[in-house]
Order: sequence, then structure tokens, then C-alpha cells
Amino acid sequence: MDPKEYERIKAEEKQHLLQLRALKQKLAEAERKKNILGAVQGTALPDSVAATHEEMVERLNRESIRTEVKMEMALESAGLDVPTPAPQINEEDAQKARAADLIRQMKLEMGGMPLDAQPHAASDTPLEGDKSIGRPRSTEKELEVDERPEEARSVGRKRGI
Repeated sequence: MDPKEYERIKAEEKQHLLQLRALKQKLAEAERKKNILGAVQGTALPDSVAATHEEMVERLNRESIRTEVKMEMALESAGLDVPTPAPQINEEDAQKARAADLIRQMKLEMGGMPLDAQPHAASDTPLEGDKSIGRPRSTEKELEVDERPEEARSVGRKRGI
């Protein structure tokens, strides 16, 4: 075998190996696509499951209607009034009620008045339960230094009282 023939065979073998590598890459890519497609198809609900779900919902609706009719018949036979649907509420009244509820909820969230408290005119006297920074405000006259209990006496610098 002369060197030229050796180089030719070597080049053919190299070309053959490159073709094999390309085919293996195509095979790996095809298998990856197949796995992805299988996963996507596995996540989709089959039509039979969707149909079964709809059938169950319809059956539950029919069952609830049947139960309501039985309840109405039992109430009528017992002589009790059958509840009638509530009359239509005026849209403006409903909107005002929603606005009042929203304001009450916002005041409650911001630490304002409790739900059962009614709004009143603002005054300088704090509400019972209102807190201020430091000592609580006293509605009576300020206690003299000597009238304060032992634990209320300040230690250190005296404040201007």
C-alpha cells in the first residue's frame, strides 16, 4: 500500500465516520421529539374523560333539582310557606350599600373605628380604647406627682408638669 492509497482510504473512513455521527445525532433528535410529543399528548384529557365529567355535572344538577322539588312538596304538605324569590333590589340602593360596606372595611383595615361603632363628630377627647404615644391621656385632672402610685414615678430627669 503506497501513501496515496493510504490517505485515500483514511479520507473515506473519516467521511464514513462523519456520516455515522450525523445519523446518530438525527436519531437522538428524533427520539427527543418523540418523548416530548408523548408527554404533551399524555397531559391532554381524553375526550372520554371530558364527556364523563359533563355527564356527572348534569347528573348532579338533575339530582339537586329533584331534591329541591321534594323539599318544596314537603313544606307545602306541612303547611309552611314556600320561600319565594326576593324582589329585585334597586341598583342604586345596592351600589350605595356596597360603597358603605367598602368604606367600613377600609376604615377597619386602617385601624379606624370598629364595625359596630357609629361615626361621630371629631373632638379633642379621645375615645375609650384610643391610644396615644407615651402615657395614656387622662380625662380627669392631671395627677400631682405625690398622688401617683409608686411604680408610676419617673426615675431620672423630671418632666415639666
